[in-house]
Amino acid sequence: MYKILSIGTSFNHGLGLHFYERHTKGLPLNYTLRPEERELNVYNAFHSILARKLNVQSEILNDNKFGLDTKFDDLIYGIKVEVEKEQEIPIKIVIIQLSTAEKNFFIYKDTIYRLDFNSAEEVIISKGKLINSVSDDIKEDFTKELESELNEYLIDTELWRENHAIWFVNKLNELNKLLLEKSIILQVISYYTDYNKSINMFDNNLFVKLLANKEYFYDIKTMCDTNKLRIRDDIGGIDEHPNFEGHQVVADSLYESIIKHPLYQSI
Repeated sequence: MYKILSIGTSFNHGLGLHFYERHTKGLPLNYTLRPEERELNVYNAFHSILARKLNVQSEILNDNKFGLDTKFDDLIYGIKVEVEKEQEIPIKIVIIQLSTAEKNFFIYKDTIYRLDFNSAEEVIISKGKLINSVSDDIKEDFTKELESELNEYLIDTELWRENHAIWFVNKLNELNKLLLEKSIILQVISYYTDYNKSINMFDNNLFVKLLANKEYFYDIKTMCDTNKLRIRDDIGGIDEHPNFEGHQVVADSLYESIIKHPLYQSI
């Protein structure tokens, strides 16, 4: 027996799946969860479905450090720490759902720094705090690079993110090599389109394409939009989280990728 360690954001927790029962009962569709609703959401999340298909256990890397403000390198470090722990049931599969952890960043000398892009005012505040946080010997060069990055970001945000995706791909490839040495399978899925042009830069057997209605997709958002697999498509409203079928599609795609992985027969 082994377990899956799954890392991600709200999709990883199956958020919104509790809306269906509330909808039938005419209850408010909000995210203030009762314990049984939280349990229902996680039970029907993609990684839990996958665990049942593989007849193993699933666990979410659920630490206060890993949320919307997580820096990507901290997240990678957290995974390394977790797999090094002595555990009664060993981790043999790690799934990373790329999403908000890699947004709003600035990279300087191979180190990632966090910025707040929620509003123009918050950009100014977070930029000032970031500049004041670095040492005087690099401050001038750091500020120059940061200003240049912000200009590029404002001109074409999507292009800027696509161009920077390779940094994250390299970090994931490094993590993949480390986990392979420990006989652990790493699988990466993406919620957004940021990595679509960088797919070929991932190590073999690492990035998972999603198969829905005989068509492959590189990201969950496009897959759900194309096939109407969002909660709002079923019950109306504005919730954009994937529905039950959306989670099933991701679980099935991961399953097919894992059983074809060179390590699978030995874990």
